[in-house]
Amino acid sequence: MQVIDPVCGMTIDGDKSAGREVWQGQTYYFCSKSCQEKFRATPDRYAKKAGDHRHAHD
Repeated sequence: MQVIDPVCGMTIDGDKSAGREVWQGQTYYFCSKSCQEKFRATPDRYAKKAGDHRHAHD
């Protein structure tokens, strides 16, 4: 499944992502642990940026 990292905007394979976070009922996938850490620090900022790129629940 192709997904978009909400931090850097990179398209990645969700099944092979470097990490994932569930925040407010949505699952977000990351290309690297660095992007995942940035999301953890300020999820509101990146979740809003993701907009239509939110993904289904696990």
